[in-house]
Amino acid sequence: MNIYHVERSGLKQLEEPYKFFNCDIYAVEEDSNFWIWLGSKSNVDGKRIVAWASTLFQEQNKKFNIKITKELEEPPEFKKNLVYEVVEGITPCFLKFMQKKIELDYHLYKVKRDEKGDLKILETTIDYNVFKSDEIFVIDGEKEIFVWIGKRSTLDEEQDVEKILQQIEKGRKYNPIVFRIKQEEEPEGFNEFVTKIAYHKNVLGLRKVIQSPKEEEKQLTKEEKKKKKWF
Repeated sequence: MNIYHVERSGLKQLEEPYKFFNCDIYAVEEDSNFWIWLGSKSNVDGKRIVAWASTLFQEQNKKFNIKITKELEEPPEFKKNLVYEVVEGITPCFLKFMQKKIELDYHLYKVKRDEKGDLKILETTIDYNVFKSDEIFVIDGEKEIFVWIGKRSTLDEEQDVEKILQQIEKGRKYNPIVFRIKQEEEPEGFNEFVTKIAYHKNVLGLRKVIQSPKEEEKQLTKEEKKKKKWF
C-alpha cells in the first residue's frame, strides 16, 4: 500500500504516521484499487478528480479501480488497513504552493448568458475586483481549473458549470483537477492567490512589450533583418 498527497496535479508519496489535512486531497494505492480521499474543505470536484486520475494512469500504463471517498464518509474497506489522523487545515495545498512561486500563465473567464439564453465565456482581466455575485468566473491554469461561483448566480451549478468546463478543456490531452469555490466560502489565501496571479500576468505582459534591442533582433526573420538595413 502506498499513500500519496496530491500536489500541483501530481503525487507525493508519504511516510507514516499519516496525517490528512481536511483542506487537501490524498490518494491510497492498493493492489487493484486506487482511493482518492477528499477533505471536507478541499473544494475539489469529485467527478472531475476521477477523470484526472484516469489520465494519470494512462500515461503510466497502469490499471486501477478508482474509488472516491470523503472525510467522515469513509467505508470500512478504506479504513481496514489504513491508520491516519485527520488534521484541521486552513490553507489548501494548491494555495500554499502559490504563495511561494507562480510559474504558469493563468487566464480568467467570465461566464454569463446572452439575450437568447446561451452560455457565453468571455476572457477578462485577472482582478478579484471584477468578481460579481451574480456571475461565475473560471481561472484556467491548464492542469488545474478554479470555478468561482457567485452567491446570486442564476446558472445551474452542475449542468452549466460542466458545459463551461467542456468548452474550456476542448482539445486538451489531459483532464485537469477542478476546484469549485463558492462566494463567501473561499479558503484562506484565495484572494491573495488571485492578486498574485494577476501580478504575474502583468509582469509577463510587460516582458513581451518591453524588450531589449538584442531580444528584438533575435525574433526578426532573415527577410525582416534585410528590410531593417537601410544601406
